[in-house]
Amino acid sequence: MGEVYLAQDPRLDRTIALKILPGQLAFDPDRIRRFIQEARAASGLKHPNVATIYEIGKSDEFHFIAMEYVEGQTLAVSRFLLARQGCLKTSAGTAHPRVAERLRLKLSGEEQKRLTRHHTENAEAYQLYLKGRYYWNHRTTESLDKGIEHFRQATDKDPNYALAYAGLSESYSVLGSSIGGLSPRETFPKAKAGALQALKIDDTLAEAHAALALVRMRYDWDWSALRAKSSERLR
Repeated sequence: MGEVYLAQDPRLDRTIALKILPGQLAFDPDRIRRFIQEARAASGLKHPNVATIYEIGKSDEFHFIAMEYVEGQTLAVSRFLLARQGCLKTSAGTAHPRVAERLRLKLSGEEQKRLTRHHTENAEAYQLYLKGRYYWNHRTTESLDKGIEHFRQATDKDPNYALAYAGLSESYSVLGSSIGGLSPRETFPKAKAGALQALKIDDTLAEAHAALALVRMRYDWDWSALRAKSSERLR
């Protein structure tokens, strides 16, 4: 519960992790109570896997917890590495072997392959892709530019990363819409190139087909090709 930021303590000149209650949660009495309760519980623990609590307080309207900053892999990278190792995880931990086996029995060999495949073996490229999606989801010109930068860096790390090319395509399509405000003649050819490159790498990738469909609908006005491809994918 809450958002965590990397911050600097000017008084003690140290890097800390700062957790705050965001948005409307900052005015919810029950959330505030639980937030303080969390800090008190953590402050009473001494364990290598529990961050040290430095301070709890309120600045303006925001409640915060200042805690120890521990360097390490991001959660996204950790999940990526676990997935590469073939670990089947649930929110409660490792799935029971019988459950995993029953799930596998319901899938064909090709379906199992699609479910367990990794779009990239490069952990750094994967993290860059996730950052690109984060900025893409904000849907502002500035954030889309940042998203494109991260998608490009992901393709530099792994030139065969089809998902990253699909992300590039979608970003350019949004930039050419009323949200981005740029000229469609400038952005949609780049969107089309990204989608085609993604399909060249992996013609089964749903995100790539969706990205190309968006270009055909909003820029090419190629409705016949769009209908034909849609019918083909539904078969």
